[in-house]
Amino acid sequence: MHHQNSNKMIRLKLIIFSLIISIFTFAQTPAEANQLFETGNYEEALAAYELLLQQKPKDALYNYQAGLSAYHIGNSQKALTYLEKAGKNYPIRNYYLGKIHLENYHFQQSIEAYEALINSLEPTDSLFQETNRRLAQAKLGANFINRIEDVEIVDSVVVDKKNFISKMPISPDLGTVKQNRQNLGEHGIIDNVQYTTQRGDRTYLSEYLNENSDLFTAIKLLDSWTEKQPISDLNSDANENYPFLLADGITLYFASDGENSMGGYDIFITRLNTSDNTFFRPENLGMPFNSPFNDYMMVVDELKNVGWFASDRFLPEGKVAIYQFIPNKEKKIIRTNDMDSLINRAQITEFTLNATALNTPIPKNPQETGQKELIFINNTLIYSSDADFKSNEARNHYFQMMKLVEEKQTTENELCLLRKQYLNNLGEQKQTIGQKILQLEKRLRELPAQIKSHEKLMRNKEINVL
Repeated sequence: MHHQNSNKMIRLKLIIFSLIISIFTFAQTPAEANQLFETGNYEEALAAYELLLQQKPKDALYNYQAGLSAYHIGNSQKALTYLEKAGKNYPIRNYYLGKIHLENYHFQQSIEAYEALINSLEPTDSLFQETNRRLAQAKLGANFINRIEDVEIVDSVVVDKKNFISKMPISPDLGTVKQNRQNLGEHGIIDNVQYTTQRGDRTYLSEYLNENSDLFTAIKLLDSWTEKQPISDLNSDANENYPFLLADGITLYFASDGENSMGGYDIFITRLNTSDNTFFRPENLGMPFNSPFNDYMMVVDELKNVGWFASDRFLPEGKVAIYQFIPNKEKKIIRTNDMDSLINRAQITEFTLNATALNTPIPKNPQETGQKELIFINNTLIYSSDADFKSNEARNHYFQMMKLVEEKQTTENELCLLRKQYLNNLGEQKQTIGQKILQLEKRLRELPAQIKSHEKLMRNKEINVL
């Protein structure tokens, strides 16, 4: 009997001791977890809060801190799970919910989260304006997701952002693009990009002034350039950068992170009004070219019917993906009610950046390698010479197209000489030269459409006999 009582007493003491240890441990863990969180050790903090949640799975604070820890280490799925369980006691959670949903293209959920946060904030709150800006981005994304352009992405490569433009195979016929890096200290590093036309008579460039990047333009007269002028039609309180002018001399692509962007830089298109040298209101290119991340340089070679753009979506810091695509002659919109499919198309996840693509350099220009100019028939068929044609009609259209290309080059050269003569002459001779310049400029505006017409006929005639 005494032995049984002794065993009971020992068991009771062990139970009490275990409870004391458990209570002591539990009392210490929240403080330790909070210390880990406050010092930025988010992985360890998440592990600590997950242990706490085993004891109290509905605790709002533990869920909130676990959600933020998961967010900071990039685990958006866990962050969503925990933040949604944090409840209304921590309305700031909606800021992170909105951001995570936005970056995952769940725009309606992002809108709901941001609107809930705005309703809990005073207009004087420092977060009020920022949340309104992000709400506008989410609404823009919700609008774009329903009208994604059906564009064919054919290749991609991931490169360092510091020199990504040099990795784009920009033909000399398109002009030249230079990327200069400017260190802004605590504000990071910004690209100053300069595009110069193939004729070398006009340049578009970005410069960082007054805490923003703006676009400027200048014209070459004889051997000197005019003073660069800001493009007030395009510049805003935000950053404008990455200019590229099409061969038509009218269509300009650039990137901006202003109020009409989904987040970070978006790519925009505008056109020059030649009657008064102003630019029309820029239009956001939408998806899949743009995303809630940074989307940069757009380059299009209309003659070869190929284009490239860069984006840092879903990539580590300092990396960008250069996507190669086939431009549409007319914009085609994807029609489907399957939201998952739309999101995949918008994110370009259906075109996988595989290990080969990550390590394979983009081919150099034919001019750089001494190769002959290639003849693009379709996405999979490329000829190396006119002897490869099966259709005589297609070959004739190719010859006519190349004749017009040569005329375009000759006209551009003649214009350059006439403009120099115009500046150095007076009186009737100057008037005659001016009339000749106007005639050649008119012809130069007509040629791109005629070249594209023969190019289209060449391809169609050849494909019909294959």
